[in-house]
Amino acid sequence: FMKSVYGNKWITQQIIQKIKLQCITLKRWAKILPSTASILEENILKLEDYISVIKLLDAKQINLDKTIMGLEGNTARIYYKCVNLIIPETYRFEKRSRQPGADYFNVVLNYLYGLTYGKVTKALHAAGLDTYVGALHKTAHKETLVFDFIESFRPIVDRLLIDTCNEHLWQPQHFNTIEGGYLINKEGKKLLFTSYSDFIKKRINWKQKVTTIENHMFHEARRLRIEIENTKIHVSDIL
Repeated sequence: FMKSVYGNKWITQQIIQKIKLQCITLKRWAKILPSTASILEENILKLEDYISVIKLLDAKQINLDKTIMGLEGNTARIYYKCVNLIIPETYRFEKRSRQPGADYFNVVLNYLYGLTYGKVTKALHAAGLDTYVGALHKTAHKETLVFDFIESFRPIVDRLLIDTCNEHLWQPQHFNTIEGGYLINKEGKKLLFTSYSDFIKKRINWKQKVTTIENHMFHEARRLRIEIENTKIHVSDIL
């Protein structure tokens, strides 16, 4: 499935859903922050244009994953540029950074994504899916389906960090300084675990279904399992 046109169609929808959710977040903040509304709305239109481009991609295209990666990289730059406008100056960042995060925002976001990887992996295993076979991410010996599946949940998790930044929840005492950036310390992890545990139990409307964020992960994993089982793949569908 993942190596066929159907896998390409599935991951395309994942990325489209991701960008749509990013747009929803930015639209919300455009209403809250009138001073930045015009810039946010301008960039929302750019993101929506990318959605239109991605919808037109041919699922039979060879190396479609590379095309999608390029387009998704462009949308990420637009999105994070906007995120910088809606969080307090204390938490603003130059770019996404990992291992270590170069600033408070990236340190916390990396950790939140790490927690979400665990939740997503559990949901995929519960659905009986092989997490080592992905459509977009294809690194050998890596749980690439986890990387694919988490894409549409990233904007949801982002909202927790954006909100807590605007509440000025993250303070210097929550981090240790190291060469090249910061690490979240014991006190910071305690705050993060509590915030995240409460957050994923929050009920949201996702694809016309209202339940907790955590339950949506399990629901989407089962939906993927059913889609795979109900798809009849022919030799000509394999890329």
